[in-house]
Amino acid sequence: MKQYSLSGAALILVAAFLVVIAAPALAQVPSSPPTSQSPSATPQEPTTLGELFRLDQATGAPTALERVKVKIYDAGGPSRHRWYSYIEGRASPVAFKAGERQVFVIRLLSPGGRYGVELNSQEVQKHISLMRLAIAPMGRKKQEERFLTETDNPLDVQTYGQLMPGLDPKNPNRVAQLFRLTPDFGLTPGEYLIRIVGLHNFELAKYFAGEEDWAFGIVVR
Repeated sequence: MKQYSLSGAALILVAAFLVVIAAPALAQVPSSPPTSQSPSATPQEPTTLGELFRLDQATGAPTALERVKVKIYDAGGPSRHRWYSYIEGRASPVAFKAGERQVFVIRLLSPGGRYGVELNSQEVQKHISLMRLAIAPMGRKKQEERFLTETDNPLDVQTYGQLMPGLDPKNPNRVAQLFRLTPDFGLTPGEYLIRIVGLHNFELAKYFAGEEDWAFGIVVR
């Protein structure tokens, strides 16, 4: 079954039910650290495994992103199918202010077996992507949903904080590492998705095609 991702640079009309308006690209404005007039608080280090958080640069507090399930919409007719990936809902309930620096963190376990991937920034970066979503009406009711696009954007991935043992009750000697994810450019207002592929039982695994998705919005306040 072939799936289609909506391009962020085109207007698509499918079977009179689906109109997709191209999403603007990320603003090419490098993310900048907080100014000296507004010093950042010491960021907290979440201990929850396999959950994606955004760190508030003013307070250091973590906010969990919206964990989402990507669904497939068939916009074709009886003899021709065109599948599009989408997320239910016009906007994420988790939104952050435009113009603020966006920093995300996730804690993963070290390899627990032969299929585990070495836990370092380079490996995590291979498995993670940031995507801007397109908002479009779907179906006869023209209800707006969030559609996946082909606009994958780079994330800088760095280890963060201290290694933490004891989070795996079956193997207390395994350690968990926190990773900090920062977009290379400032995020303009809109809806976004962060995807991690190959995440299995809180660790990155070889030959595992599963994926986890989180959504959030950037809004003008």
